[in-house]
Amino acid sequence: MPRRSPYRIKLSRQEEQMLQRRARKYTLPYFAVLRAKMILLAAEGWSNDAIAAALSVGRDVVSLWRKRFFHERLDGLEERPRPGRPRLFPPRGLAIYLGSRDGTRRSAVYGGRSSAGGKPSPACLASSSSPADRARLTV
Repeated sequence: MPRRSPYRIKLSRQEEQMLQRRARKYTLPYFAVLRAKMILLAAEGWSNDAIAAALSVGRDVVSLWRKRFFHERLDGLEERPRPGRPRLFPPRGLAIYLGSRDGTRRSAVYGGRSSAGGKPSPACLASSSSPADRARLTV
């Protein structure tokens, strides 16, 4: 027996237009487009299982966004701050060694310049996140 969501979505004309614009935008992040599509399909009366299958996501994901939209409307579809320290991109102080065909090591260093010999610079090592990273990078 298929489950029926207790959160029935009924859209105002303005909300429907906004969600349709989001669902058609190629310049928005993928998750924003996907959330808009989920809510539009929910408003058409689709079940969570059918929406999940159509959009290739889990039923629990559809359920989460349907519930948040039901309680918070369009504001519920926005990203919330995540707990903990924010991630940095590109990662600072990490060196990635790239193998070359002649057997020598080249390094691509983020957050610092590479010194001669393909090893990370001292500034790069000092900014590494842990002693284990520093040990791994100096090998």
